[in-house]
Amino acid sequence: MHSIDDPYWKEEVLRARQTPGETKMLAGPDLFDYACEVAMAGIRWQNPGISAESAREILRERLRISKKLES
Repeated sequence: MHSIDDPYWKEEVLRARQTPGETKMLAGPDLFDYACEVAMAGIRWQNPGISAESAREILRERLRISKKLES
């Protein structure tokens, strides 16, 4: 977690606040793709030797569960 006293974190927050809404909306898909890549790395780490398709299916299942929990 970041501390509010961290100057780098404060700079990031200020930059995000100044970013136009349209730019933030356009960044959404890229951020989602990045999050999926991170999740896939975790799935591969948890399941050494797993096939790419099996890893994608685990990710899909986790996304389904997440969506269900949000409802």
